[in-house]
Amino acid sequence: MSTGKSNYNFQMKTDADKIRQIIEAWLTANGFQFQNKFGEEAYYTYDKLYGNRGFQYTIENDMVHISAWINGRKNKIFSLEIEKKSNMCVNSYRDLLSRLFDKLNEVNGGGAAITADQTQTVDTFTKENEAQKEKYCKIGFWISLLALVASFCGVSASVFLYVLGFYMASQGLKTKLRKKAVISIIILCISILILIFSIAAKH
Repeated sequence: MSTGKSNYNFQMKTDADKIRQIIEAWLTANGFQFQNKFGEEAYYTYDKLYGNRGFQYTIENDMVHISAWINGRKNKIFSLEIEKKSNMCVNSYRDLLSRLFDKLNEVNGGGAAITADQTQTVDTFTKENEAQKEKYCKIGFWISLLALVASFCGVSASVFLYVLGFYMASQGLKTKLRKKAVISIIILCISILILIFSIAAKH
């Protein structure tokens, strides 16, 4: 992951109070609380699986400035840009942001989110997310097949594969690879049943 914050600037075409209400509602729905944490005042939320997430926003004149990041070990800050080393933490947070951006785009009548390095429309942001999800879905499919084979080897050999497979496959449920995602989940469920029956048979 790249260090630093991911910054997005939206040019408003609607009432500032309406934009503020949408952002605040999104923050509340996702468990963010305004506090001084890691030596900086911002909105933070913590998840046992994804760690600490940070968020800041300001509304000035006709611009909305949004910053989002992940707090790592030793208070290190990581951006949300997609790259080869992107992980579940980054992709999960981007999913949350995409919902906010979609809503802002809807009430704002379209517009662009401008990062520090490039001009990126909300649609481009969403397409990047979908491409990443489809990639994970394909990996999840192969993991489901591997889990099916591993289910004959016992719990210790396949529990990790189940968890990883379900996560990867589920990423494709809202993409063009929905059918593959469903098939992967079905295979994983069958693998679990085989494992249960094999354990029961030994007793």
